[in-house]
Amino acid sequence: MDDVTSLEYLSDLFRFRQITLFSQILAKMAALKKSGMTDYEVNMMGTSELIQGLAEAYGESRVIDCCIEFSAKITRPHDKKAMETVFRVFALDCVKRDLSFYVREKAIKPSAAANLIIAQNSLIKDMSANIEDLIKLLNVPDDILYAPLAQDYVAYFSKPNFGEVVAARL
Repeated sequence: MDDVTSLEYLSDLFRFRQITLFSQILAKMAALKKSGMTDYEVNMMGTSELIQGLAEAYGESRVIDCCIEFSAKITRPHDKKAMETVFRVFALDCVKRDLSFYVREKAIKPSAAANLIIAQNSLIKDMSANIEDLIKLLNVPDDILYAPLAQDYVAYFSKPNFGEVVAARL
């Protein structure tokens, strides 16, 4: 498959990553225990990176599953498409970060990996065209759009604001 951008397929990829990392952890733990390492050494030095990767994979999998559930509750087709675009951009970014894993494990073909960035850029353009609809769909209050943070976040964070929104138009 050369198109790996559907939400369902992305969800399957995240689940695949979880299962694969879990299997790798179990195999590495067994090998390290057999070599004489203590439980502490196995967990803290031998498998900690894999465990952190598994935790991240679990979190991303839960996020995309919640996104799919949320999307199923949206009734208007245009709104549903707009939100699914946002969810797909997020998921593709996660897949891009771990692309070497997915290609190495043969979950994504190299041709699909090459199309991934092009597909994500296309989705970002679609998302930006629908920004007004997204603001309405997410019920973002108008006064928040005029807060200093929304106007120029670089300038806002260039000095300490002590958590206060300064000069917000309310």
